[in-house]
Amino acid sequence: MTQKIIFTPTTSEAASLDIAPLPALSMIPQWYKNIPALYGDGKFHLTNGRNNRTVKACMPFLDAMTAGYILTLSEDVIVSWENEAPMFNWRSSREPISIHTIDQHKGVPCPKGYSNFVMKFASEWMITVPKGYSLLCLQPINKFDLPFQLITGFVDADTFPMSIQLPFFIQEGWEGVIEAGTPIAQYIPIKRENWKSSIAKYDKNQVEKNTWIWLRKINLSYKLQFWKRKSYQ
Repeated sequence: MTQKIIFTPTTSEAASLDIAPLPALSMIPQWYKNIPALYGDGKFHLTNGRNNRTVKACMPFLDAMTAGYILTLSEDVIVSWENEAPMFNWRSSREPISIHTIDQHKGVPCPKGYSNFVMKFASEWMITVPKGYSLLCLQPINKFDLPFQLITGFVDADTFPMSIQLPFFIQEGWEGVIEAGTPIAQYIPIKRENWKSSIAKYDKNQVEKNTWIWLRKINLSYKLQFWKRKSYQ
């Protein structure tokens, strides 16, 4: 069964501009596309049980990066510093970024290498998901070249009738332009279910069987034997 997610603009500007969240699959970065499928001479090799596939063969890496939907920055924002505090400027009369007061996040550890100021990316979209679903709102996954770090949130978007604001840290001392179209948040719909954990007994035969299943394919074993296709449109 295909579920439906609806992005509703909350401002007239968002309604008139082409800035709606997009399927994450459409936002694969160029650096990932440039990585070769095989390292070395470009031919497939198996040496001591190991092949020469690159991260391009890691389906969990790609699945995480292409899960859900991506919100992008609506306009260029220039970042500068004044008295060790980050400054953000843009040309329009809109407010793509605002700042939290220090008291609002006092006691929250600041990530190493980032300024202890917490800002917010504005979102001009209400997100509606089916009953029983929430949204995991987080840093665009595996996009390590971004100069900011989003604070992760888990929002019950099936009952929350407003846009979701997105707090973040900026890299200490980073200056430059965060360009319009830059991925700023990833939304992954997750069904709310009750879970209970348990610890199973070690089963040597099952471990050996599982290992054999993995090893019997020398190329793309996970993709060919275990991986399931996901779809976010």
